[in-house]
Amino acid sequence: MKEKTASIILIDDARDLLETYSEFLTLSGYSVRSFLTASAALDFLKSHSPSVDLFIVDMNMPQLSGIEFLKILRSKEMPSYNRTPFIILTGETNIQDIKDNHVIVCAKTNTLDTILKFVANSLQS
Repeated sequence: MKEKTASIILIDDARDLLETYSEFLTLSGYSVRSFLTASAALDFLKSHSPSVDLFIVDMNMPQLSGIEFLKILRSKEMPSYNRTPFIILTGETNIQDIKDNHVIVCAKTNTLDTILKFVANSLQS
């Protein structure tokens, strides 16, 4: 029997990084749906209610930040994603304290292989 491919929602307002991460994760065997804005991803989640195994989201984006997106997903408004693992990508060195057991904060300066390890660890927990 074929093993289920993990489904990842990827959000980053930097198109080049979004394309790089998406291609790398897809080539690594993951099913990736990419969005340039958290608002677009939120609209998709509300209208389609897909099964999602992991969210990878840029922390600093215009309109709706990665932290704000996380808070919406953890709210009563979106209960089906309440415990879905979450990786927040950031270029910041001073990262605010995030109190959520299902969140990993990952520096954008990490190599793609290191980010892939964060993905694998998130999906195992």
